[in-house]
Amino acid sequence: MLWIVGSLFVVIWLVEKFLLHKGGMVHILLLVAISLFLSQFVQDRRTKAYQRSLTR
Repeated sequence: MLWIVGSLFVVIWLVEKFLLHKGGMVHILLLVAISLFLSQFVQDRRTKAYQRSLTR
């Protein structure tokens, strides 16, 4: 789900940046999407590492 949202933000940013020559709010939304992706990625890795340590 987060991959889809992040991809949509990138596509919207590219359209606004290069076709409409606008920016602003989309940059903020793009940064939010990237930070949410990174936080989910890090939390998922921690959870998997914790589960691996329990099975040993």
